[in-house]
Formats: sequence, structure tokens, C-alpha cells
Amino acid sequence: MKNSLLLIVFASLALLSRGSAPAPVPESVSVSYDQPEKFTDFKSGRLSSESELKGLMDLFTAHLQQQAKRWLKDGEKLEIKFTDIDLAGAYEPWHGPQFDDIRIMKDIYPPRMQLAFRLLGADGKVISEGKRELSDLAYQSNLLMPASDAYRYDKNLLTEWLRREFARRPASAG
Repeated sequence: MKNSLLLIVFASLALLSRGSAPAPVPESVSVSYDQPEKFTDFKSGRLSSESELKGLMDLFTAHLQQQAKRWLKDGEKLEIKFTDIDLAGAYEPWHGPQFDDIRIMKDIYPPRMQLAFRLLGADGKVISEGKRELSDLAYQSNLLMPASDAYRYDKNLLTEWLRREFARRPASAG
């Protein structure tokens, strides 16, 4: 009797859990890339395959979606469109073929990004918008991310922009 009662309870729970999956929540941060094949670092040929390019764009998109949520208020939506990306560091071919795939990090190769953004309120009205040219000339001295992250300087540039752009906004009325 106990076993059949437990079986009924588990079967009921399984049926309930299948039909009650939460609806997907729309992403509060959307990121797009305007002609990425023409971006400074993407056209260099170092990111030669489409999958490498897509992987890097997915990496930056996920980073922005995660980080921006810290600064957005309920119901707000942030739209970001990149128009150029120049990653931290550069390739120096004069070092010889053994250095072909090694990005050299020097102060003269800071990360640079150009983007346009729109911040929309819960009512869909534009709260703020603009174009930004981001750069961090001291990128090697102000690092908080793990050294194992190959794109830590670029991600840090984006995180700092989000903080500067959205952290000091006044509280919404209501």
C-alpha cells in the first residue's frame, strides 16, 4: 500500500513538473554587431573562421548580458550595437613564425571599442542613448578578472563602461 501510494505521488509530481515549466524570460540586454567582418581585429585574419568570430561575439554578448543586469532596473532593456572592436594587444609578425598566434600585450595596444546604445524603460520609452568610443590606456594595471581569461582586458573595458554609464542613475519614480 505504501509503495503504491508513493508511486502515485511521484507520478503526479512528474506530470505536474512537465506541464509547469516557466516561460522563457526575454533577455533584458540585446547585443548586435554591425558588419563584424570589418572590425579592426576581425578583418586582420587572425579570427579566420566564422565559428571563431561567432564564438567571440557570443562571449562578449554573454558577458554584457550578465554584467548589465547589475545596473538595470526592473523592466528596463538595454540595446547595444558594436561598430568596431580592436582587442587588447596585437600580433607582431616581425618576431618570426613562432609568434604568429601570440598576442603581445603592451601599453601601446589598448582595447578599443565603438558602440551605440539605447536604454529603454519598462514603458518602452528611451531613457538614454548615445555612441561611445571606449578605450583603456592603463588596461594592464587595473585588472580584476582571472589571468586565465584571454579576453579579460576587453571584458573589463565593457564592465567599466557599464558601471560608469549606468551606476549613478537616480532611482526611478514609483
